[in-house]
Amino acid sequence: MTAKPLVTSWSLAAFEKCSLQLDETQKLVLKGVGDIAAKMDGWFFHTFVAPSGALLRCDAHPEKENWRVYVRLAEYTGGSPKYPEILKVPENEKFADFWEIKANQ
Repeated sequence: MTAKPLVTSWSLAAFEKCSLQLDETQKLVLKGVGDIAAKMDGWFFHTFVAPSGALLRCDAHPEKENWRVYVRLAEYTGGSPKYPEILKVPENEKFADFWEIKANQ
């Protein structure tokens, strides 16, 4: 299975938390999600702790030509530690494409 390109959309909350290490964090997103996407053909998510200390959840959705990856802040709740919840704040549901963010930094 050939991996499709990854297109990342960052929530404004995730961008704010990771802005000082945005390039480094983006590389980690692409590596972590890319390794999994090469083996998948349906939706999945990947979580990791960013250099900023923020817990990020990357939800990957297959599209015809690429994978759309939504990067959001997450938190562990009383449930299973394997499945962090997306942090419920308005800025975590507003997205911008990574390259749009970079162009406006």
